Amino acid sequence: TAGGAVAAVRGVVTNLQIDAAAMAANLDITAGRLMAERVVLALAPSLGRVEAAAAVGAAGRRSGSFAAELGADPVIAGVLHPGAIAELLDARGYLGSAGLLVDRALEAYEAWGVP
Repeated sequence: TAGGAVAAVRGVVTNLQIDAAAMAANLDITAGRLMAERVVLALAPSLGRVEAAAAVGAAGRRSGSFAAELGADPVIAGVLHPGAIAELLDARGYLGSAGLLVDRALEAYEAWGVP
């Protein structure tokens, strides 16, 4: 039932403990590669999605710093300056589709007609 589901979620959320340091350490393990899709999306309007994905993928497969490898690629560097690359690789500022998902949830809630 919906009530049971709500109770289960409440139990999980009530006991949830967030370890920001551990989360940051886990993000740092990928050296920014976790944000590769974000870089592809930033490049796609200029390069096209296929070329953007190929360039970012090649940079990600090289062994150096992901940011440095992105910046060293002439195709990528022709579109993104080092500051933009750094910003795109910072997961702390990235919300992805969270805003859209919240909007959809609020619309669904309002459609129920609950005051």
